[in-house]
Amino acid sequence: MSITNLSHFLLIQTATGGTGLIAIQLAKHYGAQIYATAGSQPKLDYLKRLGVPYQINYREMDFAEEIERLTQGRGVDVVINTLPGDAIQKGINCLAPGGRYIEIAMTALKSARMIDLSTLSQNQSFYSVDLRKLALTDLATFKGYCQEMLQLLENGIIAPTIDQVFAWERLKDAYRYIEERQNIGKIVVRIPETIQASHVVTSPQSLISATHHEPIAIIGMSGRFAHCKNVNELWEHLAHGTDLIEEVSRWDSKELAPAERREAYCKHGSFLEGIDLFDALFFNISGFEATYMDPQQRLVLEECWKALEDAGYVGTSIEGQQCGVYVGCAVGDYQRLLEDMPPAQAFWGNAGSVIPARIAYYLNLQGPAIAIDTACSSSLVAMHLACQGLWSGEIDMALAGGVFLQCTPEFYQLANRAGMLSATGHCYTFDDRADGFVPGEGVGMVVLKRLKEALASGDHIYGVIRGSSINQDGATRGITVPSANSQERLLRSVYEKFQVDPAQIQMMEAHGTGTKLGDPIEYDALTRAFRKYTEKQEYCALGSIKTNLGHTAGAAGVAGVIKILLSLQHKQIPPSLHFQSGNAHIQFKESPFYVNTRLQDWKPGVQDTEPPLGGQAQGTAPSKPQTPTLECPAEGDKARRCAAISSFGFSGTNAHMVIEEAPEQTRSHVEMPSYLIVLSARTEDQLHQQVEQLVVFLSQDDQAANMINCGNISYTLLVGRKHLKYRLTCIIRNCRELESLLREWLEKGKVPQISVSNLQQHEQSENASLKQYGNQCLKDCQSTLESVVYLARLSAIAELYLQGYTLAFELLFANSDYSRVSLPTYPFARERYWVPTATSKDSTRLLPTNSLVQNPKTFWGMGGFGDTPNPAREASPPGPPSPTTSLVKDSTRLLPANSLVQNPKTFWGMGGFGDTPNPAREASPPGPPSPTTSLVSALVSDKQTQHSLPSITQVETSFASDMSKSRPISLRPLLSVPTPANELVQQSPPPLTLPNANMILSTSHSKGQSQVAIPTEKRKSAQSLQDELILSLAGMLAVKPSDIDIDASFIDMGLDSVMGVEWIQILNNQYGLSLTATKVYDYPTIRSFAVFLWKERATCEEEVKPEKLPASSLLSLQEIMQKVQDGRLNIEQADALFHQYAKSFS
Repeated sequence: MSITNLSHFLLIQTATGGTGLIAIQLAKHYGAQIYATAGSQPKLDYLKRLGVPYQINYREMDFAEEIERLTQGRGVDVVINTLPGDAIQKGINCLAPGGRYIEIAMTALKSARMIDLSTLSQNQSFYSVDLRKLALTDLATFKGYCQEMLQLLENGIIAPTIDQVFAWERLKDAYRYIEERQNIGKIVVRIPETIQASHVVTSPQSLISATHHEPIAIIGMSGRFAHCKNVNELWEHLAHGTDLIEEVSRWDSKELAPAERREAYCKHGSFLEGIDLFDALFFNISGFEATYMDPQQRLVLEECWKALEDAGYVGTSIEGQQCGVYVGCAVGDYQRLLEDMPPAQAFWGNAGSVIPARIAYYLNLQGPAIAIDTACSSSLVAMHLACQGLWSGEIDMALAGGVFLQCTPEFYQLANRAGMLSATGHCYTFDDRADGFVPGEGVGMVVLKRLKEALASGDHIYGVIRGSSINQDGATRGITVPSANSQERLLRSVYEKFQVDPAQIQMMEAHGTGTKLGDPIEYDALTRAFRKYTEKQEYCALGSIKTNLGHTAGAAGVAGVIKILLSLQHKQIPPSLHFQSGNAHIQFKESPFYVNTRLQDWKPGVQDTEPPLGGQAQGTAPSKPQTPTLECPAEGDKARRCAAISSFGFSGTNAHMVIEEAPEQTRSHVEMPSYLIVLSARTEDQLHQQVEQLVVFLSQDDQAANMINCGNISYTLLVGRKHLKYRLTCIIRNCRELESLLREWLEKGKVPQISVSNLQQHEQSENASLKQYGNQCLKDCQSTLESVVYLARLSAIAELYLQGYTLAFELLFANSDYSRVSLPTYPFARERYWVPTATSKDSTRLLPTNSLVQNPKTFWGMGGFGDTPNPAREASPPGPPSPTTSLVKDSTRLLPANSLVQNPKTFWGMGGFGDTPNPAREASPPGPPSPTTSLVSALVSDKQTQHSLPSITQVETSFASDMSKSRPISLRPLLSVPTPANELVQQSPPPLTLPNANMILSTSHSKGQSQVAIPTEKRKSAQSLQDELILSLAGMLAVKPSDIDIDASFIDMGLDSVMGVEWIQILNNQYGLSLTATKVYDYPTIRSFAVFLWKERATCEEEVKPEKLPASSLLSLQEIMQKVQDGRLNIEQADALFHQYAKSFS
């Protein structure tokens, strides 16, 4: 069929698809009358703008009837169909005599059960087009069609319409976008040149061989170590040769070693600050669950996020991807601090396997999440396993690293008893004073990707992994004794397998623990391995980060990797500390190595054969070995800096890796008239911190500033970051203007060129037409450089961003080589979460630091419901309480931090809920417990079950107390206050005042405001019920009510299945209902759940009639309690009868 034979009347189904839009262009070229269908109003509007006269919404009307009406029964001459189902038959029925039906949706045709061809009775034709089969069976005809289309393209008659361009690593996102059926035109997936060149992979084996041994790029990193909040601070300490080891202050020094070793034991170490601080709400984790999470899980979560941000891959750019997570770690000792019967959250909160799983769960990563414990080599082994996943094609990206924290002195006690630690408090690596290692804490993560794909994506590359391997010592003189032969075999296997010439390795990051036995074994293995390939002497700088940080165990390997990456970045090799006189058992002289003792510039190529100033070498050279030949790949004339690292576990598992300088990248893009800069955060304060960090970044020295590119910053912030509730936009021409405007905004609070929004203040909903318009503006920006037009479109995009629209920001940067750049990472909130700690060996235990019972004002935002900081709290030293006393075991159990019974005074708004404290209450001495306090204590005693009711004695006690104080009486608080399964044991609990039963709490959604509302006697309104739910859920999650987003899902706010069941039980008890826990999934937000609950209560009140009582008889308290317990009265009914009972005494 010749394309020039198109008739006058043409029906194009789903005309906004790529094929449909080409058909429209051809039809307009040949002057055909076009009838087009689409499935949404934005698409119909688009067709109208193209000049299509007749647009039909096939979802809302019968298109066949519409064609008959519009053509007055004539029908159409050509039907081009892509719709499945009965659309095929209806399309055939639309044909005029002599018409042609062209079926393109072959899948739809194959699935059609029956087609009635009897309607083709007037010389109509039916064509089915399968281009794939045509190319296989009639290549000449296929090529002819292609040539004809190319000619039309060259003549400007047709042109493809591109809706979105996806990077190769977002292939799944492209398919998801197609499934949403919102695209207008084609979806394009940009395939890297390496994959294009590889043609067709015919088998899994060929896929493996295609990626096997390919260099791996390190595109992101993050870490925290002693006195180093980030890797930049770590570099400053390394460059200045800072010893970050100090005397232990976290525990009593007497607890660090057994009595028999206290004359010579280690009481030094390097410690992270603030291991009790965490931004739980950022990761949709409740404060209650965070309290029972091993801090290792928390720190790895935050550092994984920061590493991904550093790489420019968070948010939609990585969610759902084949990204693996490999973390070197061991089960932490935090669980030693938990009470005897902790809540369920402590189970998974202290499982080592969950450490890597947390970030995979949060970001919906589809690769494996593996915890690796090979002791000291764990994190380097984790990196090697990540490389294997990338080489095999199992994953496309990886997070790898390690963590080590100490919540108790247990590690010191065991290691001191084993004689492994340094009594002098230093790691004397390769020095004659070596007497053991010093423990250190740390966490580090890196982001890995295949090099060619990283280059194609414009990723920022810190370094390239040339090769890695692992092995085992096997049988030695002891299970913790290392093997020089095994270490030598490991190094040689890496160099030979990955064609690495050790003569090119200029920096060796040794395991170097500083032990008399281990250091000589390692040095001997290094020398023997290198001597197989080179006779060069004293050219490779040897050092160990353990001389700065101590031995960070599970994080030791990644700490050394980060040191190498920082050295490559700054082109300097930092000094190794505490080296004066070489270990007598090591032959330094004429070996390939020298211990580097000063900061030196790192020049590419092989170092001088004489050790540089500051390097020291001693000893004699080994005998001359035979030198194997390595066929190293040609890398051009320019030499690259190259380093290697070893990590040996006392379990016998060893790892070795070679890391090389990244190749130079030459990427550039057209300079645009202006750039859109966006920042976002979870809170207003964190948004300010984001701005402050970016200002500091932009104000770097001139040399660094010249490397800053506004387009790349815009690209990274729009495409590589997650967009949160508090948002800021700014349209600028250059980075200097950006810095100036941000500074002014910080000083004045308002700048005309900067706009901010808070999406938590209103319900979010997207208008489909506006979203389509925003994406169209993004596309249009590619086709114009006229400043006024470009600025107008960019302004529209910025406004939609502020309103919370999810747009295809990639379109703004399509067809240009933008790069992801390393920018300041997210400033997490520093909220304290720590388990209860014992204060004595009696039966009293304290509640968690974030619990309501200790200081309600502190818990609810450091000074009340508002955000007013508490200077005293801010000034308090960071870090957890002394775990020494935490190890005291007793038989008591705690109420969870989310329980509202812990301090009913706080729950009921008496001096704790608002921002104004009650000085009289604060100053009053504890004194003996009041009757009401005794009542609540009895409510939660170990003899009461979760659903138990107060005894008659307790009710009478409360009743007498109310009567004596001439205050309104109510039974409701006693029945509706939730009674958890856990018990509360306190010394001298605070006085309790129960409020009037008609008083409920209601909070304003604005920050720092709370009030007590007096509802009518009628059923509460949906809004009032919503306010109650906010308070109740905040208590359950142990968060501030202002942190509750009424439109966020319960899961996203940290309500797990266990707490969901508990919360529903509380609500059932409070409102006299019998809801199932599944309702939190059926109505997953506060807003929807409040409406449901309001209707449910209305239904119950209509159906349940109060039990009729004789007018002359008055129920006793005992009878009221019994009827409630039997289920014959709900709380409201019991409360009303209680009022009647009370009136009889007046």
